[in-house]
Amino acid sequence: MEERTSKCTFLFFDIMAILMKPIPVLVITDSLKLGGTESVAVNIANDLSEDPRFEVFLVCSRAEGELLDRIKPGVVYFNLQKKRQLDLKAIWRLHRFIKKHRIEIVHAHSTSMYFPVLIKLFHHYKLVWHDHFGLVLPPSGKRFYPYISVSPFFDFAIAVNEQLLKSNRKYLHVKPENQIFLPNYSVRIESTTPPPLAGDKNSRVVCLANIRPQKDHLNLMAAFKMVLEEIPEATLYCVGVCAADEYEQSVRTYVKENALENHVFLTGAVANPFDYLSQCSVGVLSSESEGMPLSLIEYGLASLPVVCTDVGECAVVLAQGKNGILVPRHDAEALAQGIKSLINDRQTATQYAVSFKAFIAAHYSKEAIIEKLTTIYLKLLNKL
Repeated sequence: MEERTSKCTFLFFDIMAILMKPIPVLVITDSLKLGGTESVAVNIANDLSEDPRFEVFLVCSRAEGELLDRIKPGVVYFNLQKKRQLDLKAIWRLHRFIKKHRIEIVHAHSTSMYFPVLIKLFHHYKLVWHDHFGLVLPPSGKRFYPYISVSPFFDFAIAVNEQLLKSNRKYLHVKPENQIFLPNYSVRIESTTPPPLAGDKNSRVVCLANIRPQKDHLNLMAAFKMVLEEIPEATLYCVGVCAADEYEQSVRTYVKENALENHVFLTGAVANPFDYLSQCSVGVLSSESEGMPLSLIEYGLASLPVVCTDVGECAVVLAQGKNGILVPRHDAEALAQGIKSLINDRQTATQYAVSFKAFIAAHYSKEAIIEKLTTIYLKLLNKL
């Protein structure tokens, strides 16, 4: 009888160990270069790793970058070393990794979902697609073909703004109830030794955006030239990846031809954008299109008043203009006027900054977003 009781006791604890075993979750992104999509992927992996219910893995399919150093010790990291669009060796590496770690949830950001779709035929994980698509949709609102064609493999789809959610529910082959809008979020990284910046802090403007056409830096340059006519001591810091392509060259050419070299600084990628945000007085985005710009949330975390083009989810984040100044896209004059007003009227600028920071804390905190995300995971696995 005693031996039988002992066996039952061991069996009970074996079952409890299985039930309490952390759920293996794999977060995958195409790169670890500085960017909104990539930062959100790393933030999610880091913050999930603090929850004992999950064992977290982060996979980068190709290019490593500045975000590699932000990965917390609790996250298991792996690089697929993808060399080409259809890299069979990289696909095999992912297959082996998922099999080895018995992954139950794959959370794929943007175009990183293709490899998980291909090998889902050989595994039983749930595939969550996180849609960061920020380009202007066609009038029909329909996504281009590849997203739609692979969507039957998605178990859940997350959209970073309401426009994308509406389009995805119409065209993706995913049940409407398995699609939600989930805003981006960020976390503040404390500065240690911020670099010295030129100009007076009260007239420093920062644009946190990679140098590419979607962000419309040329419109920002034209606006800032107007700002300098009234506030000649103003400086502009463009913090983001410089792609060394034709568009970046056009921006640099504009700066040179308009003698802005002593006022406009293209910093390139930086490890901690808050090193710059903490030393500036106005945050700006001049984008011609957006999904859910992480830059706005980081401006709020840094208590910066904001001037932003009215695209994507920007108006929602700025509470339709209550938390900052919204201007039409491609309108350099309106953008310049917004920047000047925040530099010249510090009382109004401070009011915007205070309300914006409170709004970000209330609606875009990591706690609120991670709670919604873990609920999605548990429901997909029928554990809630």
